[in-house]
Amino acid sequence: MIKVALIVVFTSFSNADKAPDVDISNFYKTMAECQNDLDQIKNSLNAQEVTIDGENRVLKLISREMHQQGVIHWFCKKKYKE
Repeated sequence: MIKVALIVVFTSFSNADKAPDVDISNFYKTMAECQNDLDQIKNSLNAQEVTIDGENRVLKLISREMHQQGVIHWFCKKKYKE
């Protein structure tokens, strides 16, 4: 069985020594469902798209909140489970 997760990573500029905050925002049955949500995030937030290794899509958005500035990344990841 394949499970696909939409993973969100927040890296802080103000506290670079702190480990990034990692969250799983949703699970999907197929990679296509997760990619559709990435498309919606990209369009609604105007996030920058980066391709890693020629196939893995990552969305990137600079967060400029008053108390915590950093970078938010979204990407889909497959998990194979037997």
